[in-house]
Amino acid sequence: MESGMTYPPALIATGPLKGVTSEAPDEGLRRQVLEALDRVLQRAGLRSDRLPLSDKILDVPMLEARLVNNARQAPVVHVIGRPGWFDAARWEAFNTRRERLAAKARAKLVFWLDGEAIALASRSAPDLWAWRSGVYAFLPAAAPGDQPAPGGERPLPTPSPSADGGVDTRSMAERSRRVAEIRAWLEGNPQAPDELRITLVDELGRLLFSLGDLDEALAHWREVQLPLHRRLGNARSQAITMGQIADILQARGQLDEALRIYQEEQLPVYERLGDLCSKAITMGRIADILQSRGQRDEALRIYQEEELPVYERLGDVHAKAVTMGRIADILQARGLEDQGPPPA
Repeated sequence: MESGMTYPPALIATGPLKGVTSEAPDEGLRRQVLEALDRVLQRAGLRSDRLPLSDKILDVPMLEARLVNNARQAPVVHVIGRPGWFDAARWEAFNTRRERLAAKARAKLVFWLDGEAIALASRSAPDLWAWRSGVYAFLPAAAPGDQPAPGGERPLPTPSPSADGGVDTRSMAERSRRVAEIRAWLEGNPQAPDELRITLVDELGRLLFSLGDLDEALAHWREVQLPLHRRLGNARSQAITMGQIADILQARGQLDEALRIYQEEQLPVYERLGDLCSKAITMGRIADILQSRGQRDEALRIYQEEELPVYERLGDVHAKAVTMGRIADILQARGLEDQGPPPA
């Protein structure tokens, strides 16, 4: 790549719709990266086309038609996002059209989006998101003065505003910088006491997950974070980390191991600590797996008797609404089964 910039990948994956998502919040930087990419493509005998998301593209069906048309003209199509164009509803609509788009648009699609649009895509278009070929944040190269002298000590990075595990409002570029900062400090201070390292290790795991780098997050939780919590003897933090591991395993369909972790590694700890909320959340995860396996009666019992009363007692309106929705899903499925097939 021809440029004085660094290109840290946030996530690599493959899928039937070859899409790459990129974030370069600075307009000049994005233009520079696009020009560099075009030069590389030209040397490979490929041409690219650009599709700006302007007000002229009124909805997702129109976007689909434009993508199909552009894909006929060039093997690579850059979709230049406009802030606010992709909201949750449009991502959901785009998600439902993914199969047809993959069949019609025989091109590599590169979406240039801001951090908010990328975060919405991961939540509102999960199937399309799983097909991405990569997510990249393009950052300006660090100035020479920003690098520590060889052998020099690095100061302990200041905890980020989202280090408490709350909603991370930073862009992907900012989070990628933070990952590099934490890793540099941890690598440069291998003898630092565990009590000093643990806050940064926890934050690094959350950052990797928020960037969509699930493989790295999983390895970090298993190989770095969990052993550190065990050495410190923090049972609750161990349980939380095990739950994070199980969440990824569940999303990947490794239900047996995820269920074992929830039931044997997490639940007993929360019961022993008297942590009712964490116990209820874990019971909900267990019920989700049981429901996906067709064990609806037990899943329904857990939702109604183990989870819902806790949220009502705590006044957690959102969690109560989510649980009520899951209960309704089971009852609706039961009703459809009771009705039997429609008459011929």
